[in-house]
Amino acid sequence: MADISTISTTIATALAAALCPDGTASGAVTGRPLVIRRGALTQADLGEAARTLQQGCDFITIADLAESWARVDEPLGRPWRMDAAVPATVHMAVSGVTATVTVDAGAAPSGTVGLRARGLPGVTGDACSLHVATATDTAATIAAAIAAAMPGATCSGAGITLPATAVARAINAGTLSARCVARRQQQVFVITRMVGTHPQAGRDAPGLRRGRCAGADRLADG
Repeated sequence: MADISTISTTIATALAAALCPDGTASGAVTGRPLVIRRGALTQADLGEAARTLQQGCDFITIADLAESWARVDEPLGRPWRMDAAVPATVHMAVSGVTATVTVDAGAAPSGTVGLRARGLPGVTGDACSLHVATATDTAATIAAAIAAAMPGATCSGAGITLPATAVARAINAGTLSARCVARRQQQVFVITRMVGTHPQAGRDAPGLRRGRCAGADRLADG
């Protein structure tokens, strides 16, 4: 969950993009020094720092109102919401006691493959070996990783050979991301603009007329 500092920083970034469309190194659209920060002004901002109100520097501060915080609970059950699915490009096929790993031509390895087998020496019941493919994998490295976890299995290139008594099934899976919202919260933020007192004409600079902030106008239009 995003916290207050994250939201404050996001607001400050949006204001900086609106008031400094050519980047902070190029200055603000007002043509005057501008400082955008979280929290209130400090004593240094009032007269002891390199950039102060008395020297004609403008300040925009972002602060949260503690009394405005409210918790918004989600419905009971907290349902999971499914996002985009990514098909697997790695595949496992089984024929008898031989399993083969393949990777789609020209595609980066992705997905999960593995084997589930019974009848392996020293194993009661089923044995299972899975591998989550990464971009650096090859069919041979995936086969070797899966075979290493299956008792009695041997590997040659992209092929895996199981003991003659084994009965195996292939496991193939893509990737699906899901999210669950446990709760939400609402919070009011106050954006305060303070215009430097020198020179007086700075109060009428572009974007600061009628006591409004160009950043606020840009956000409202968006």
